[in-house]
Parts: sequence; structure tokens; C-alpha cells
Amino acid sequence: MPLDEAVRAYLAAAGDTGFPAEALTDPARAAAYLAAARAPRPARTGDPVGRVEDRTLDGDVRARLYFPDGERPFPAVLFLHGGGWVLGDLDFQDHVCRRLCRDTGAVVVSVDYRLAPEHRYPAALDDAETAGNWLRAHAAGIGCDPDALAVFGSSAGGNLAAALTLRDRAANRAPFALQVL
Repeated sequence: MPLDEAVRAYLAAAGDTGFPAEALTDPARAAAYLAAARAPRPARTGDPVGRVEDRTLDGDVRARLYFPDGERPFPAVLFLHGGGWVLGDLDFQDHVCRRLCRDTGAVVVSVDYRLAPEHRYPAALDDAETAGNWLRAHAAGIGCDPDALAVFGSSAGGNLAAALTLRDRAANRAPFALQVL
């Protein structure tokens, strides 16, 4: 099946992820790659946005908020990074969040959910739920339209986004206006 042209263009723009193919089959190389990927690194600042704030949501979930320039109220995107449940932090997909903020004019709330294996299921989903509830409760206070909230997840984050919307439905919470997986 041919790859959709929009997806092909996105992948070309995203560039090489740096994940070595041999890490998929060699446990020692996978362990070394994971250790290097978890090492602290500075945030990328290539795509300018209005401002960026690191926050702690409801006491224990770390998040980074990306604000566009322009007139309020903004739409908002709850962003759940990929990383196979074991990788990722607020810097991991900083470049994606900046581009998303810049290109959509939305506030992006990137969630630093807890990772496996140190934190077992449902820790990551609980963190996503905490962040979603925080965004609903504070949307107007951060300059966002409470009726224009989206959830966006890539890879493991896509699974979290889907599971979060199901959990929200079961709890009769207001649905996100948009879900991107």
C-alpha cells in the first residue's frame, strides 16, 4: 500500500529519529540506547513561540506549556509524547510541540507522564487524566477556549490519548473537541 503523501511529507520534515535499527534486535544495544536517551539534554528552541512555561499540574504532574503570540482565547492541545512507554520527557518532543503551537495557534500542554518500568500501569494514564482534568479546569485562566480543547498523542502517547478519552467518557467528563492519534 502506498504511503499517504501528507504522511510522507511529515516524515521527511521530521527527519531521522536517531533510533538505531539494531537496537530492535540486540538487547545490549537497546539497553545502551535507552540509557543514552534518558540522559538529560537541553530543550530545543528552533521554532520560536510566544512563550514557554514549565509547570507542575495539581501537585505532581510536570508539564510544559507553549503559548502562541496573538489574541486570546486560544484553542489548547494536551500533548502526550511517544517513546514506547519507557522514553520521553518534556524535552523529548519539544520541537514537535513548538511546531504544533506555531502552526496551529494553540496553547500546547506537553505532559511529562511517568514511564515504565519504574512506574507500572496505570501510572502514565493517571498522569494523562490529571493533566486533562487540569486543562479543563484551568483553560480559561491560561487564555484558552474551554470548548476548543484537543488531545494529541504519538505512539505510546496516542494510546494514552485514546485511553484517556475512554476514561473521560466513562466518568461523564466533557469530551475533547478533537482527538489526534
